[in-house]
Amino acid sequence: MTYSGITMLTILIITIKFYAALVNRTWYENLLRLAPQALWGDVETDYDKGVMKKCEKQAMIFVCAFASLAGSSGCLYISEPIIFNILNNITIPKDRTLIFKIWQDWPVYETPNYEIIFFIQALITTHLCVLYSCFESFLVLINTFITGHFTILKNRMEFLYSHQIITRMRRNSVEEAEKDSLADVSREFRSCIRKHQFLIEVIDQVEGLYAIMNLASVMVHSIIICLCGYQTIMPGNPILRRIKFGIYVTGCLSQLFFFAFTCNNLTLGSMSVSDGPYNSSWYSGQSSQKGRSLTKDYVIMIMRAQRPCRLTGAGFFDITLDTVKSVITTAFSYLTLIRQSAS
Repeated sequence: MTYSGITMLTILIITIKFYAALVNRTWYENLLRLAPQALWGDVETDYDKGVMKKCEKQAMIFVCAFASLAGSSGCLYISEPIIFNILNNITIPKDRTLIFKIWQDWPVYETPNYEIIFFIQALITTHLCVLYSCFESFLVLINTFITGHFTILKNRMEFLYSHQIITRMRRNSVEEAEKDSLADVSREFRSCIRKHQFLIEVIDQVEGLYAIMNLASVMVHSIIICLCGYQTIMPGNPILRRIKFGIYVTGCLSQLFFFAFTCNNLTLGSMSVSDGPYNSSWYSGQSSQKGRSLTKDYVIMIMRAQRPCRLTGAGFFDITLDTVKSVITTAFSYLTLIRQSAS
């Protein structure tokens, strides 16, 4: 029963993600077009390139881990019946096993029906592995690079004055230098505001697209982790099946941790932007009316940045590292109850 439950829950969560993306197909296509230009390649300085390179390495680790664990689970699902049939030297058709058991009295184990159905089930398994990991992979990519852009934005705002005023103050006329410098600072600050607004809009699009997916992932993953853990430790299970579900539960935990980790970093990164204006040399322009007016604008920027950008599970809860702790706690509580009832 638990074996079939894992399969049904996996198909359920994939179906929810697929139809959630299908309903919001326009948003998804916009993000796919927007990301390569505005998020992955919009860099100017050496510092920006360094931040993007770091984000690229981090995202590569996450995506490769997703693909490796999902692919390993799929390969073990496909290879388990093959190895079982070979090791047991099965020659009677009715004793053969398929990837997914068919609960009908049909001649599915007779040649060539068995080979055809096995091939179809292998294709379905491969397709499910791709769908299982692709949505979270894209979410992790988006979160990682948006967090990087928040870091770049914070750095730009920290050096609003340092790059402009120190250079212009070397001129003969201090008043003219300050006036020209504040004009440059004001233009750069407006550019930072537009960048901040753009990042907030992108996060709103991601939230609208992934809200239902996040809710489904958190709710279903706790049950899948519980059932996979039970299959791993259940006495009498073949060693290959234990390995298969051990890798599967590792993939579920990794997927949950990585996407919660990047969502948590996104929240912290959006709040860290408020440190940029505060750490800048804002006091350098306090001798003029324009400088004091610009400082008041900094206060507004700081207040807005202190309202963190969050990704949620359909608005019911924020996705943070505490979410992983709650899911694992719930899963192991269910696992303990199942073991006690089974014994």
